This record gives sequence, C-alpha cells and structure tokens, in this order.
Amino acid sequence: MASPFPFIDQALRRLRFYQLDKAVRLPADIDLDRLQMQAGCTLPADYRYFLTAHGPSGLGAGGIVGLPEGCPIRPHFSVDILYGVGARDDWDPFALLWSTYDGVVPGGYLPIATDPGGNLLLLQCGVGAIFAWDHEHRELSQAAVQQAVNELEAGGLDVRNYDIGRLLLMWENERPERIDNPTGHGNLYRVAESFSKLLEQLKPDPDYG
Repeated sequence: MASPFPFIDQALRRLRFYQLDKAVRLPADIDLDRLQMQAGCTLPADYRYFLTAHGPSGLGAGGIVGLPEGCPIRPHFSVDILYGVGARDDWDPFALLWSTYDGVVPGGYLPIATDPGGNLLLLQCGVGAIFAWDHEHRELSQAAVQQAVNELEAGGLDVRNYDIGRLLLMWENERPERIDNPTGHGNLYRVAESFSKLLEQLKPDPDYG
C-alpha cells in the first residue's frame, strides 16, 4: 500500500533515519486512539502516521532546524532522538509526558524529540504546531528565577517539594500577564507549523558525528 505521507518517508531517508530498537512493536490506530484519549492530546494525521510507521529513531545524517529570534538555544535545534511508541519508555512521548515531564512541560503539548542537551521539541495537541522548549529557562536570570521561587513561597507553597522546572511552570501559569513570549511560556519557541513542515525544514548537520 502506498504511503499516505510519502514526503515524510522521503525526508527521513534524506536524513538517514534509523530505528533505535529493531524489535519495536509499532502501534495500530486503535492504540493511538487510546493513548491520545488518556493524554487528552489529539494527534494530527501526519504525526499519527509517523508513530504507526516508524519507531523511536535517530538520524544518521543528524538533523538541525533553525530557531526563532530570541530563542537562547540558538543558532539551531539539533535533533538527537525522534520519540516513538512501541519501545522503551524513555523513548516514548506519552510515557515521558506522564513521568519525566509531568508538570514540567506546559499542558496541551507532547514531547516528540530531544537534543543532546535535554531540550525538547513539543507538538501542540490538536493544532499540530511544533515548538522548541528550553529546559534551562535561559530567558531568566538567576535573580529572576529566585524571585519567582520566592513569590511562590510567599503565596504559601512549600517549594521544597518541587524541582525548579515545576516551580517555574506553576509561576508562569499563575502570572500569565508577566510572560512576554507570545507562546505564553517564557521557554517555548515556535519552530514549524506542523510535523511535516518540521521534517521539511530539518537539514543534515555538517558537524554531526
């Protein structure tokens, strides 16, 4: 049967895609229906296709995509792993959403890729747009981070129970009027309008390997 998204397969071949686990058990559509219901995250058709046709993967040619002005991860995002379903939990976007990134990434987003430094690409549920997520919150100075923590503590929160990522997300959610970033989160930066466009924009990394 012909692929419904041949340009996705072409882009992956161009980047020398390879599966991280040869024994991956790719999900069926019914599996993705269940996962997206559990996560409250509607997946766009192009990303659903990727998950059912390809497991968690690396790119033999590397893969870099440009970042918008003001993103401190600049000059580009370098894809280390494209997450997928059917193998280990630390390569699975849904398992990661429910464990490592629970309460750390904004609601309504799904982690779909990582760079070597721990930054993520997030898919906006329903909409399908792709954003870079800076796990270090480098838009904030150390003084600004401490002020945010102090404000939460002054509001009655026992800040000792949370790591800094969860604290900063709580601070942002309580004070949306103080976030200048148009995404509504200080460490979130729009990269592509869809998963397909992301793959189209990804270029081989001349420094990879």
